[in-house]
Amino acid sequence: MLDPSSISLLLLVDFIVAHRVLTDYRLNCSTAPVRCPRSSLQFILDKINTTVAEMAGVAVDIVRFVVFPYRIYPLGAHIDHQIFLMVHGGIVSAMTIDKGIILGFVPSADSQVLLRSGQFGGEVRLRVDQIQLPKAESKEECKWGSYAKGALYALQRGGNNLKQGITGFICGTKGLDSSGLSSSAPMGVAYLLALESANNLSISPAENIEYDRLIENKYLSLKNDILDQSAILLSSYECLTCMDCKVS
Repeated sequence: MLDPSSISLLLLVDFIVAHRVLTDYRLNCSTAPVRCPRSSLQFILDKINTTVAEMAGVAVDIVRFVVFPYRIYPLGAHIDHQIFLMVHGGIVSAMTIDKGIILGFVPSADSQVLLRSGQFGGEVRLRVDQIQLPKAESKEECKWGSYAKGALYALQRGGNNLKQGITGFICGTKGLDSSGLSSSAPMGVAYLLALESANNLSISPAENIEYDRLIENKYLSLKNDILDQSAILLSSYECLTCMDCKVS
């Protein structure tokens, strides 16, 4: 349990870490050989577009994209789920940056899901009409495809009727996988939105924040809270997202 007297120290340390990470990130960007970020992004999108079209055997102009940014926490990273803040309240904050995860996909003609990754080998195959069990019950090893299965689990728990799968390719910004700027939340939310789009489901950001919590807490048995997915789904351009952790 978090000692109340250590809250201010943790917030200060977290701010310093976030400042250093963002400063290092900006310095690295300033010395990068790519002069035009827009051209770099277009190159990545074109590559994903072509890959997905080849995987699904479709035209490139029907490929859809889900783009989710990485984030920093000026105040409160990893303490949003501490008991003291949940009981007494406390502000944590987040903001997104212009690097992140891109998922290119097309709806399948049936219930099949086929996924490949730019960072990890192998592929993920499943069906949206398969009932997904929490990892603790299924005894399956946790791999990168677990987040897609977790997204299906959360949507099933929410009572959504899924009939169409997706064929997709996911990749993150090169060199930032272990930088502290990314998290598992972008993957979970990306798969949620892709499956929702393929099945014409209208789900609010608040509902998807809860669905991603189900992926993390119930399906994967991770002990974290909702700051990551809230930063992704609620952040606005040039704005700082603030959240009170008190549970009413």
